[in-house]
Formats: sequence, C-alpha cells, structure tokens
Amino acid sequence: MIKIIHPVAGTIAILTIATFWLSTALSELFASRSVVIEVKTTIPWGFLILVPALIAAGASGLALANGRRAGLIGAKIKRMPFIAGNGILILIPSALFLAFKAEAAEFDGWFYAVQLLELVAGATNITLLGLNFCRSLSVQSHQRQQRRHAETGGHQEYESPHWFDQHTEREWRQRLADAGRGADQPEPVGVILGSEDREGQRAARDRQNAVADAMQQGEDSRSAAAKDANHAGSDRTGNAGHSRRDDRMKTV
Repeated sequence: MIKIIHPVAGTIAILTIATFWLSTALSELFASRSVVIEVKTTIPWGFLILVPALIAAGASGLALANGRRAGLIGAKIKRMPFIAGNGILILIPSALFLAFKAEAAEFDGWFYAVQLLELVAGATNITLLGLNFCRSLSVQSHQRQQRRHAETGGHQEYESPHWFDQHTEREWRQRLADAGRGADQPEPVGVILGSEDREGQRAARDRQNAVADAMQQGEDSRSAAAKDANHAGSDRTGNAGHSRRDDRMKTV
C-alpha cells in the first residue's frame, strides 16, 4: 500500500504546486485584475490538498527507505526538509499575504515583491520534487531488476539493501562521468577537420599537377624550338660550305 501512496502523493504535490505557479504567472501576464484577485484568493484553499499530499509523500518515503540514508534514497531524504521548510516558511505565508492584499485590491510594491518571492520558492519546490520523483522511478526500476535477478538465482549480495544503495550511487556517478566524457569527446571535430584537410590536400595536389603539366608543356615547347633552331643552323652551315666550295672550283 505504501508503494502506491508514495508516488501518488508525490504526483499530487507536484501538480498542485505547478498549478499554483502557472495560474499565478499567466494571470499576472495576460489576465485582468479581477482574474488575478480570483486566482490569489483561491490558492490558499489548495493547501487543503497540497499539505496532506506533502505529508503523505514524506512519510511514505521514510517508511520505504527503512532506515537507509545512502545513494539515491539518501539524496531524496536530504531534499525533503528543504522542500517542507520552503513550503511552510515561504509558500504558505506568501499565499495568505497575497490573498489578503488581492482581496483588498492593494496591488502595491509589497504585493509584487512577495509575488516574486512566491514564484521563486514555488519553482524551487517544483524542481526538487521533480528530482525526487525521477529518483523514485530509478529506485523502483533497480528494485525490479533486483527481484528478477533474485528469481533467476542471482548472487546473494543483491539481497542487501546497503549494497543496493551503493550500487545505484556508483551507477549514477558512472553515468554522469560517461556523459561528461561523451561531451568532451573530440571525434566529431576531428572527423570534420580531417575531411577538410583531405579536401585541402586534394585541391593542393590538383594545383600542383596543373602547374607541373604547364611546366612540362613549356619545357616541351622550348625543346622543340631548340631542335628547330639547331636544324636551321645546320642547314645554314651546310649551304655556306657548298657555296664556298663552288666558288673555289670556279676560281680554279
């Protein structure tokens, strides 16, 4: 029965505070003054639902913890006094003060200052209750795995609740460490840089090949011109030799 009461009470508490917060924010931003008065004077009646839900969630959580204070369960238990103190010392007095001021239509600086304080405190409690709710789901998942392991003949150390707390805490820290290493992993940047380097090297090789081809063509052209010049020189030398020989023969 306690295993049912705890998640139900926690869900009711989260939804109630979230309803208070959203109705306050939306009425202040978009609604008329009469709607604001209606919202602020209605919120205190919601404490008839919120306070029992918080008490049931806290009491059932302590009963399910069964004296354990380590791991995820310990983190949940440490948050509960802050959630309760935030509600008793800030949320409830603020809501009563704002309802009194709204009913008297006194929307002065004190009203909006306390309104801001209430919104901050409400958002804090929503966040803390949400974290506890997520931890509850994680603990229940590990407990189901523990029961399945025990049914299939698992090792006896699974039967120890202290081992369970230490195991879940180690696993949670390992997940955070893996997430941090994954965020710092430089492979995608290296792949992008590597592809850019390869493209740059390919373009440089293409340019070098083009320059080499142009130089080779120039060398071929110069070689052909030199050969033509040599042939022309040889022809002129031969013709001159024949002319001088003919002149000598004529002289003789």
